[in-house]
Amino acid sequence: MKKFLSVVTTAAMLATSAHAISEGAIADVSLGLSTPIMVPSMKVGTSSTSYVDIATDLGLGASIQFDMWGEFTHLIPIIPNVRIEMATLSYTTTQTITVLGQALSGTSTFSMDNKDAILFWGVPFVTLIPFVDKVDFGLGLKMIDGRVGAQAYTESTSTAITAPIPYAWLRGAVSIPVVGVGLAIDSKFIGTDAVFGTDGFMGNKINFSEMVYKATWGIALPIPVLTLEAGAEIGYKQTTLDVTIPNSLYLNGSFSGVIFGVYGVFGI
Repeated sequence: MKKFLSVVTTAAMLATSAHAISEGAIADVSLGLSTPIMVPSMKVGTSSTSYVDIATDLGLGASIQFDMWGEFTHLIPIIPNVRIEMATLSYTTTQTITVLGQALSGTSTFSMDNKDAILFWGVPFVTLIPFVDKVDFGLGLKMIDGRVGAQAYTESTSTAITAPIPYAWLRGAVSIPVVGVGLAIDSKFIGTDAVFGTDGFMGNKINFSEMVYKATWGIALPIPVLTLEAGAEIGYKQTTLDVTIPNSLYLNGSFSGVIFGVYGVFGI
């Protein structure tokens, strides 16, 4: 029995790190760039009674944004794979109103940088299932750093946006061999309401989810030493935030839109 358990445990440990990588490689380095067209629907402020709606109050609408990511996957047992993401949300608009026959202009701005670090593992043996490329799970941390503000004539006001958000991460990918297209779902989520109630933990409430749905198409390129795949992707991304840090930060709403991107995978 002990020998049997030892064999099972060892197999599970080895399989846990057996992330799908390029054929003949011992590790993959993946890089990607994308340009989401994100539509904002977000309330930002210091509390649920003191906020600005960046869409209706500031007149901010759909805008092309910029995302980039890097990923390192390997075959070493137990040691996690690593994924780094950087996403920029930046909106600016100028509105003009007429007062006593005189046109006055005001500028509204919103920016929010997102930096993510994710440690993850592959689910054992899923590649034995037809058309399944991978199923991954892990833990991540998102750092939000931004600002919302408005300026009209000589007057201006602004509010800083800063918050760390831990979350669970899941990803699955399948391939359609006949057409050479891959489909993937990437999910990030945390909900303190379920654990601590609507007041959160010590008054801090963090409910966060991010869903990314993508279709990818790639082609292998014959490069000496390295195994290289390059491709394009199109999809949809939605980020939903409900964050309350008493007397400090209030975020409630979402950003959503289509994604266009390119990527490369280097097998070592």
